[in-house]
Amino acid sequence: LLWEKTLEVAPDSYVNPAIDLAIRPPEKGGTGILAVDDVKKDTIVLCLPLEQVGMIDAASILDSAPEGEDAVFDMLNVMWNKGVASEKNKKKGEDTQEGKRLAVLVGIIAHLQLTRYKDKTAWTANEVKEGHALEESRRLGLFLDAMPLLPQQSAPNNPLQHPFPTHFLYWDDDEIEQLLQGTMAQTKAREVRAGVGLVIREWSAAFLKEHSSMKQSEILNAIFSAFTAVLSRSF
Repeated sequence: LLWEKTLEVAPDSYVNPAIDLAIRPPEKGGTGILAVDDVKKDTIVLCLPLEQVGMIDAASILDSAPEGEDAVFDMLNVMWNKGVASEKNKKKGEDTQEGKRLAVLVGIIAHLQLTRYKDKTAWTANEVKEGHALEESRRLGLFLDAMPLLPQQSAPNNPLQHPFPTHFLYWDDDEIEQLLQGTMAQTKAREVRAGVGLVIREWSAAFLKEHSSMKQSEILNAIFSAFTAVLSRSF
Protein backbone atom coordinates (compact mmCIF):
# COMPACT_ATOMS: atom_id res chain seq x y z
CA LEU A 1 0.00 0.00 0.00
CA LEU A 2 2.87 2.38 0.84
CA TRP A 3 4.61 1.80 -2.46
CA GLU A 4 1.39 1.95 -4.47
CA LYS A 5 0.51 5.34 -3.02
CA THR A 6 4.06 6.64 -3.34
CA LEU A 7 4.28 5.58 -6.99
CA GLU A 8 1.08 7.48 -7.70
CA VAL A 9 2.45 10.81 -6.48
CA ALA A 10 6.24 10.61 -7.07
CA PRO A 11 6.98 12.74 -10.18
CA ASP A 12 9.62 10.44 -11.73
CA SER A 13 8.13 7.07 -10.86
CA TYR A 14 7.31 4.47 -13.49
CA VAL A 15 5.28 1.27 -13.42
CA ASN A 16 5.29 -0.91 -16.52
CA PRO A 17 1.77 -1.85 -17.70
CA ALA A 18 2.91 -5.49 -17.68
CA ILE A 19 2.91 -5.61 -13.89
CA ASP A 20 0.40 -4.97 -11.18
CA LEU A 21 0.81 -4.15 -7.49
CA ALA A 22 -1.67 -6.46 -5.85
CA ILE A 23 -3.00 -5.97 -2.32
CA ARG A 24 -5.05 -9.04 -1.49
CA PRO A 25 -5.82 -11.21 1.52
CA PRO A 26 -3.72 -14.39 1.85
CA GLU A 27 -6.54 -16.66 0.72
CA LYS A 28 -6.67 -14.76 -2.60
CA GLY A 29 -2.97 -14.89 -3.34
CA GLY A 30 -1.47 -12.30 -1.02
CA THR A 31 0.25 -9.01 -1.67
CA GLY A 32 3.10 -8.40 -4.08
CA ILE A 33 4.25 -7.44 -7.59
CA LEU A 34 2.56 -9.58 -10.23
CA ALA A 35 3.20 -9.97 -13.94
CA VAL A 36 -0.08 -9.57 -15.83
CA ASP A 37 1.53 -9.82 -19.26
CA ASP A 38 4.73 -11.11 -20.87
CA VAL A 39 7.81 -9.19 -19.73
CA LYS A 40 10.79 -9.18 -22.08
CA LYS A 41 14.32 -9.65 -20.77
CA ASP A 42 16.02 -6.48 -19.41
CA THR A 43 12.71 -4.61 -19.29
CA ILE A 44 12.39 -2.05 -16.48
CA VAL A 45 9.11 -2.82 -14.79
CA LEU A 46 9.23 -0.44 -11.82
CA CYS A 47 11.22 2.69 -11.02
CA LEU A 48 11.02 4.90 -7.93
CA PRO A 49 14.00 7.22 -7.25
CA LEU A 50 15.02 6.89 -3.62
CA GLU A 51 15.40 10.64 -3.15
CA GLN A 52 11.71 11.06 -4.00
CA VAL A 53 10.65 8.64 -1.31
CA GLY A 54 12.59 9.95 1.66
CA MET A 55 13.69 7.63 4.44
CA ILE A 56 13.24 8.14 8.16
CA ASP A 57 16.62 8.10 9.92
CA ALA A 58 15.81 8.21 13.62
CA ALA A 59 19.32 9.11 14.78
CA SER A 60 19.79 12.07 12.43
CA ILE A 61 16.31 13.46 13.14
CA LEU A 62 16.88 13.33 16.89
CA ASP A 63 20.45 14.67 16.67
CA SER A 64 19.25 17.74 14.81
CA ALA A 65 16.31 18.41 17.15
CA PRO A 66 16.96 21.52 19.32
CA GLU A 67 16.86 20.57 22.99
CA GLY A 68 13.85 21.95 24.87
CA GLU A 69 11.87 22.87 21.74
CA ASP A 70 9.72 19.76 21.45
CA ALA A 71 8.56 17.53 24.33
CA VAL A 72 8.21 14.42 22.13
CA PHE A 73 11.68 14.73 20.58
CA ASP A 74 13.20 15.43 24.01
CA MET A 75 11.55 12.32 25.42
CA LEU A 76 12.56 10.15 22.45
CA ASN A 77 16.11 11.47 22.63
CA VAL A 78 16.40 10.34 26.24
CA MET A 79 14.97 6.93 25.30
CA TRP A 80 17.37 6.60 22.34
CA ASN A 81 20.45 7.62 24.32
CA LYS A 82 19.61 5.21 27.13
CA GLY A 83 19.36 2.41 24.61
CA VAL A 84 22.70 3.31 22.98
CA ALA A 85 24.44 3.53 26.37
CA SER A 86 23.05 0.17 27.47
CA GLU A 87 24.14 -1.41 24.19
CA LYS A 88 27.70 -0.15 24.67
CA ASN A 89 27.91 -1.36 28.27
CA LYS A 90 26.64 -4.88 27.76
CA LYS A 91 25.92 -7.32 24.98
CA LYS A 92 23.09 -9.07 26.75
CA GLY A 93 19.51 -8.07 26.13
CA GLU A 94 20.02 -7.35 22.43
CA ASP A 95 16.35 -7.98 21.75
CA THR A 96 15.45 -5.38 24.38
CA GLN A 97 17.73 -2.77 22.81
CA GLU A 98 16.38 -3.51 19.35
CA GLY A 99 12.88 -3.09 20.75
CA LYS A 100 13.82 0.32 22.18
CA ARG A 101 15.22 1.48 18.85
CA LEU A 102 12.09 0.36 17.05
CA ALA A 103 9.94 2.11 19.66
CA VAL A 104 11.85 5.36 19.10
CA LEU A 105 11.30 5.01 15.34
CA VAL A 106 7.59 4.47 16.03
CA GLY A 107 7.47 7.61 18.16
CA ILE A 108 9.13 9.68 15.44
CA ILE A 109 6.77 8.38 12.76
CA ALA A 110 3.67 9.02 14.89
CA HIS A 111 4.86 12.49 15.90
CA LEU A 112 5.73 13.56 12.36
CA GLN A 113 2.52 12.10 10.96
CA LEU A 114 0.41 13.98 13.51
CA THR A 115 2.37 17.15 12.77
CA ARG A 116 1.88 16.59 9.04
CA TYR A 117 -1.84 16.10 9.53
CA LYS A 118 -2.14 19.33 11.54
CA ASP A 119 -0.12 21.19 8.91
CA LYS A 120 -2.44 20.00 6.15
CA THR A 121 -5.56 20.84 8.17
CA ALA A 122 -4.32 24.12 9.67
CA TRP A 123 -7.59 25.79 8.70
CA THR A 124 -9.29 23.73 11.43
CA ALA A 125 -8.69 23.89 15.17
CA ASN A 126 -5.53 21.81 14.71
CA GLU A 127 -2.81 24.33 15.57
CA VAL A 128 0.68 23.50 14.32
CA LYS A 129 3.78 25.24 15.67
CA GLU A 130 6.92 26.15 13.81
CA GLY A 131 9.96 24.05 14.61
CA HIS A 132 11.95 20.91 13.87
CA ALA A 133 8.95 18.57 13.76
CA LEU A 134 7.15 20.73 11.20
CA GLU A 135 10.29 21.06 9.06
CA GLU A 136 10.90 17.31 9.13
CA SER A 137 7.25 16.50 8.42
CA ARG A 138 7.39 18.71 5.33
CA ARG A 139 10.76 17.32 4.20
CA LEU A 140 9.38 13.79 4.49
CA GLY A 141 5.92 14.76 3.27
CA LEU A 142 5.82 12.36 0.33
CA PHE A 143 6.82 9.46 2.56
CA LEU A 144 4.39 10.38 5.36
CA ASP A 145 1.48 10.98 2.99
CA ALA A 146 1.97 7.51 1.54
CA MET A 147 1.86 5.80 4.92
CA PRO A 148 -1.61 4.56 5.92
CA LEU A 149 -1.37 5.85 9.49
CA LEU A 150 -4.42 7.88 10.39
CA PRO A 151 -8.13 7.10 10.00
CA GLN A 152 -8.73 10.16 7.80
CA GLN A 153 -6.67 8.46 5.09
CA SER A 154 -9.14 5.59 4.92
CA ALA A 155 -12.24 5.43 2.74
CA PRO A 156 -14.05 8.81 2.70
CA ASN A 157 -17.42 7.12 3.24
CA ASN A 158 -16.07 5.40 6.36
CA PRO A 159 -13.79 7.92 8.11
CA LEU A 160 -13.51 5.81 11.27
CA GLN A 161 -12.14 2.78 9.45
CA HIS A 162 -8.69 1.82 10.67
CA PRO A 163 -5.93 1.41 8.06
CA PHE A 164 -4.82 -1.86 9.71
CA PRO A 165 -8.12 -3.44 10.82
CA THR A 166 -6.70 -6.97 11.02
CA HIS A 167 -3.63 -6.28 13.17
CA PHE A 168 -3.82 -7.69 16.70
CA LEU A 169 -3.01 -4.30 18.25
CA TYR A 170 -6.59 -3.37 17.37
CA TRP A 171 -8.09 -6.55 18.80
CA ASP A 172 -9.56 -6.76 22.27
CA ASP A 173 -8.48 -9.37 24.82
CA ASP A 174 -11.36 -11.71 23.96
CA GLU A 175 -10.38 -11.72 20.27
CA ILE A 176 -6.77 -12.53 21.18
CA GLU A 177 -7.92 -15.48 23.28
CA GLN A 178 -10.44 -16.81 20.75
CA LEU A 179 -8.63 -16.24 17.45
CA LEU A 180 -5.11 -17.19 18.54
CA GLN A 181 -5.92 -19.83 21.12
CA GLY A 182 -3.31 -22.60 21.35
CA THR A 183 -0.78 -20.91 19.04
CA MET A 184 2.63 -19.34 19.61
CA ALA A 185 1.18 -16.16 18.14
CA GLN A 186 -1.09 -15.83 21.17
CA THR A 187 1.89 -15.50 23.52
CA LYS A 188 3.66 -13.13 21.14
CA ALA A 189 0.56 -10.97 20.76
CA ARG A 190 0.16 -10.72 24.53
CA GLU A 191 3.81 -9.72 24.97
CA VAL A 192 3.72 -7.11 22.20
CA ARG A 193 0.43 -5.59 23.37
CA ALA A 194 1.73 -5.37 26.94
CA GLY A 195 4.96 -3.73 25.77
CA VAL A 196 3.15 -1.25 23.55
CA GLY A 197 0.84 -0.36 26.42
CA LEU A 198 3.80 0.43 28.69
CA VAL A 199 5.43 2.58 26.01
CA ILE A 200 2.24 4.55 25.34
CA ARG A 201 1.83 5.30 29.03
CA GLU A 202 5.40 6.60 29.10
CA TRP A 203 4.80 8.75 26.02
CA SER A 204 1.34 10.09 26.81
CA ALA A 205 2.35 13.33 28.58
CA ALA A 206 4.75 14.41 25.81
CA PHE A 207 2.35 13.59 22.97
CA LEU A 208 -0.57 15.31 24.70
CA LYS A 209 1.56 18.42 25.23
CA GLU A 210 2.67 18.67 21.59
CA HIS A 211 -0.69 17.71 20.07
CA SER A 212 -3.12 19.28 22.54
CA SER A 213 -5.45 20.42 19.74
CA MET A 214 -6.15 16.82 18.74
CA LYS A 215 -8.37 14.26 20.44
CA GLN A 216 -6.68 11.66 22.62
CA SER A 217 -8.22 8.94 20.45
CA GLU A 218 -6.60 10.45 17.33
CA ILE A 219 -3.19 10.54 19.03
CA LEU A 220 -3.62 6.95 20.20
CA ASN A 221 -4.66 5.84 16.72
CA ALA A 222 -1.55 7.44 15.23
CA ILE A 223 0.73 5.70 17.72
CA PHE A 224 -1.01 2.35 17.22
CA SER A 225 -0.79 2.72 13.46
CA ALA A 226 2.88 3.67 13.62
CA PHE A 227 3.58 0.60 15.75
CA THR A 228 1.69 -1.51 13.24
CA ALA A 229 3.67 -0.07 10.32
CA VAL A 230 7.01 -0.68 12.03
CA LEU A 231 6.14 -4.13 13.36
CA SER A 232 4.97 -5.22 9.92
CA ARG A 233 7.94 -3.48 8.23
CA SER A 234 5.47 -1.73 5.93
CA PHE A 235 7.24 1.61 6.46
